[in-house]
Parts: sequence; structure tokens; C-alpha cells
Amino acid sequence: MRNIIKYIGPGFIATLAGLEITNVVIFTKIGAVYGITGFIIATLMVLPLTYLQQVIQLPIITTGNSIFLYLRRKKPRLWLFTLTTIYIASIITLLVNIIGLAIILSILIGGSWAYYSMLIATVIWAIYSNSDIKGKVNTVLSLLSIFLIIYVALFIIHLPTILSRPIVLEKIGFFDILALWGAAASPYSLLMIGESREDLKGIYVGSVALALIGIAIASVGYIYLYPSPYFTIGDSIKPLYSLGVIPTIIYIIGISSSVLLAGLAILSTCKSMLIKILITRKPPKLASSVENTIAHLVIANIIVTIVFARIMGTTNYRLYTNIILVGTATIGLLFTLSLIGITYFYRSHREGGILFKFNTIYLYVITIISLILSFLGMIEAINI
Repeated sequence: MRNIIKYIGPGFIATLAGLEITNVVIFTKIGAVYGITGFIIATLMVLPLTYLQQVIQLPIITTGNSIFLYLRRKKPRLWLFTLTTIYIASIITLLVNIIGLAIILSILIGGSWAYYSMLIATVIWAIYSNSDIKGKVNTVLSLLSIFLIIYVALFIIHLPTILSRPIVLEKIGFFDILALWGAAASPYSLLMIGESREDLKGIYVGSVALALIGIAIASVGYIYLYPSPYFTIGDSIKPLYSLGVIPTIIYIIGISSSVLLAGLAILSTCKSMLIKILITRKPPKLASSVENTIAHLVIANIIVTIVFARIMGTTNYRLYTNIILVGTATIGLLFTLSLIGITYFYRSHREGGILFKFNTIYLYVITIISLILSFLGMIEAINI
């Protein structure tokens, strides 16, 4: 246990915090609706994002300067643009996670998901506001999030079945790919990792765990639900629910812990970003007001969920699934835009060695591809 805990630092928590409800729902959908095609696309999405964690962390380890500090000094407008995209994407991620977990709990336990959403938001804020326990809770939630490794176990068990099935390629829409990109990405982790001086080992361990679980979730959707043309958020819990009480309990613990962990990470990141923006334009003493601002953001999430519950009812799971899909696609678009600033940093540091040069090429490729994907995804959504 001690060998595992020693890796649980800011980098590990930041990477594992990316294992959210969006991952479970969207990755399961991709496997359930598109079969082996979805499984392949999910794998192709996860691997470059896993490597991106190292790309973000490398500058502060090797040069002592973070990407965001450099942008703030050299390109303040680009810095502000990058922080703004990460900030908005983080708030959307928080909202989608609260709604998604609340709906899943309402399906499994019963009751209105609006009340669960208020409970989740309250718990996140209560932990976040108590600095004495927040660090320990982050460690515990990181360990409990690993319960989702049950997906990896199912993937290994059913691997012979996956390999033996005939390969049927499905046509997958650009909007779904963009949503998958947004689900796999964790915009807020860019800031957490980019300003952390932690050794890369914790980031690598978290990234590998996140990649394996993401790929496994898509495979489970493929094995248990394919073909499923009318996928909803309720379908995402069917594979484990069908296996009995214990796997379902493990799933609830894992997904609840991951959402709480992501919520705490998002609040910390938003606070950090708001402080940086306020200090650049206002006296530092105003930075203390950020705490109240963060509280208002959580309250806003609660109000939004209540409005959704009143207007849309509480059983229209297809509508809720579409809300999560649109939310994650928007996150994917904003995440893509935030890569522009990171690419500029690497382009400006030609003396960084072979790894810096490789990372520069990597960022150019991934940014261009994701920009094209975002454009095509938005066009497809408008036409729909």
C-alpha cells in the first residue's frame, strides 16, 4: 500500500481526476453504438491525451518555468485566452459531472436526481472549504476511484470474445468523436499539472491507469451493449448492474469518488485561475473574494439542476444523455482552443532538446487535427 500511496501527489490526483462521469457515459456509448469502431477510436483518443500529461509537466521540470507563467509574461492576451477556455470548460465539466452522477444515483437508488445533485454539490463544497481534511480526502478519493479498474478486469476477461468477434466497421459521426475528445480530456488538469513540480512518476502512473480504464470502458460497452442505436445514460450502468450487487456497489463507490475528486480539482483550479486574473487587474487583496466566487459557482450549478428538473421532468434519460453529449463536445472544443497557447510555448523554445522538438511536432499535429475535428463536429451538430 505504501508503494502505491507514494505516487499519490498533485500530478497523480490531477490525472486521475480526469476519470469522470463523462468518461463512463461517453466511452460506454461509443462502444455500445459503434462497436469495434468505437473501441478503436476511443483507444486512439486516449493515447495522445495520456502523452499530453508529460508534455504539460516537462517545461517546469526541466526549465523551472511553467507554460502558463511564460505565456503570462510574453503573451498576456494569449495567456488570458488560454485560461478563459480552461475555466469555462472546467465549469461545464463540473456541471455535467454533478448532473450525470445525480441521474445515475437516482436510477440505482431511486428518488429525484435534482436532490442528489444538491447533495453532491454540497459535499464537494463542504470538503473543499475545509482545508484541514481536503488533502487527506483527495488521497482517499484517488484510491477509491481505482475501484473503476473493475472495467479493466471485465476487459481482460472478455478480451478473447473481442478478438473472436467479426470486425464490423460502423460510420461514426464527427460530433460523437468531438464528444469523446471532450470526455477524454481534462482541461483543468492542464493547469494543475503544468504548475506542479512533482516528479513525473506520479503523473505516469495516473495517466496509465486513466488510459487503461478509458479503453476498458469502451470495450465493456462493446461487449455488453452493442449494437445499441438508442443509447441513454441509463444504459451505461447496465453492464455492471447485470453482474450483481457487489459489482454495482464497487461501481457506485468508484464513480462517486471520481466525481467528487474531479469536483475538488475543478474548484481548486478555478480558484487559482481567478486569483491570477484578478491580481493582474486589481489589488491582490481582492483575491480573497475568489472563495465567495467559487461558492457562487457551486450554488449556480445547484440552481441550474433544479431548473432542469422543473422544466424537463426527471425520467427523460435520452434528453439528459444529449445534454451530457453536448456538454462534453463543448469541452472538447474549448480544450482544443487551449492547446494553441501550449503549442506557442513549445514553438518558442527551440533550444529545449530532442524531446522538446518532438513535443512541438506532436502539439502541432494534435492541435491541427483537433481543430479540424472541432470544426467538422460543430458543422454536423448545426446540420442535425
